[in-house]
Amino acid sequence: ITCTSTHLTVFSSRMQLRVSVNTFDASDVNARAFSLNNTVMITASVIIGVYLVLLVAGYFYDKHLEETDGLSGSQFWREFNYMRRVRIVGNNRSVAVFGKVTYWGFRRKHPWLSFWLRHPGDFINSMKRATILAVLVFNTMTLCALLSGQTQQLPFLSRRLSIALVSMLFALPIPMTMALIF
Repeated sequence: ITCTSTHLTVFSSRMQLRVSVNTFDASDVNARAFSLNNTVMITASVIIGVYLVLLVAGYFYDKHLEETDGLSGSQFWREFNYMRRVRIVGNNRSVAVFGKVTYWGFRRKHPWLSFWLRHPGDFINSMKRATILAVLVFNTMTLCALLSGQTQQLPFLSRRLSIALVSMLFALPIPMTMALIF
């Protein structure tokens, strides 16, 4: 008996690993790259401006929270531990408890909302949250610049899944590091 099937050639041709990124060298660093006619430069300048405004606003917001609420760090940790017990042990599961835990999580961990909704007494103040947000935005911009116009190919994955996986692997270390630092 002779097998005349060619299905093995299809599998073997998909066994390529190609991850490519954009590079730059000394010829890319010129006056045109830093001019205000360059949309990337305008975007970066606007983001830096927004970051500086958020730093100033965060400073005054933190001062306002200290004066009005005056919630100490120990009270914050008591509430934090209570929410943790409710979430983990959670003998009385209900929509109300789910709402409280979800609201607490958004106030504590959401990169955009936590700037204005943060808990008084939280050690991650508004200025730190603005820095984390700026790092996340610049990380995304850098990733887009590195992968723009490039094709990715991983074994046994379609092109779209390969691009998604490579993007995720490149983007993950910086936010994880920022989460560990703060």
